Amino acid sequence: MTNPVEYYDAKPDQRPQDTFLYFYENRLSVNLNKFKAINPLSKRAKNWTIRDEFFSPTNIDEVREPTFVDSKAKFEEMMTILEKESEIAVFTHSNERHSYHGMICYITITTPKESYIIFVPSTIVLIKSELKTILESENIIKIIYDAANVVHNIQKDYKIFPLACID
Repeated sequence: MTNPVEYYDAKPDQRPQDTFLYFYENRLSVNLNKFKAINPLSKRAKNWTIRDEFFSPTNIDEVREPTFVDSKAKFEEMMTILEKESEIAVFTHSNERHSYHGMICYITITTPKESYIIFVPSTIVLIKSELKTILESENIIKIIYDAANVVHNIQKDYKIFPLACID
């Protein structure tokens, strides 16, 4: 078996099963130990307040099919759109009882005009590096259903500490 560090440092275009194997092994070790997140952004989170300029009227008449993000090219395309948004909706999908050992399977991110379904096994390196900037940004409001569970799983799986969240 290869060194787990090689899996962690995998390139985004590496075989999904290689990056996922490290992720799976890491998840098992986290599940065996109790996870206690120490949020490095806790002071910023406590001082954050909602400002009026965050909200703008949105026309949601047009419904589009979600974009399935499973490659570096699609991920980068999604990131260019997300960086321009002032508010996004975030939801994670996981299975804690049977498979995945409590890991996030995929992430749904929705803007007023676009929806994305991010397939975790093939984009895990990009999630940990690039999506982190969006989720930890104070300038983008994250609207999250069941925020306590979603934020906990994002912290546990990716060491990302989301800011500016509304449940």
